[in-house]
Amino acid sequence: MAKKGLLARKVAGAVDANQQFKEVEPEKQLPKEKASFKNQKATIKVSDDIKRDLDVIKSIHKIKFDYEAIQFLIDSYSNSLSPEDQRRFTVLRENL
Repeated sequence: MAKKGLLARKVAGAVDANQQFKEVEPEKQLPKEKASFKNQKATIKVSDDIKRDLDVIKSIHKIKFDYEAIQFLIDSYSNSLSPEDQRRFTVLRENL
């Protein structure tokens, strides 16, 4: 036995059979920008050996994320440069 009122229910947004269809122009909408995070702008692929070395560096320095370990390595590298190479590194980083 059917439940009472199943056939008489109305669906929200349903068009009546006697009502004419009118095409409405969609409003111009700007494309939504995706939320971007600084640590998720690019993906890099590395070999298993490099990944293993990166994991060792993360465990030695108690670093949780790969991008933090890579930043640690970049900072270590840039601090060991000569003053002339540090200027060159800074100029190239700002212009790329």
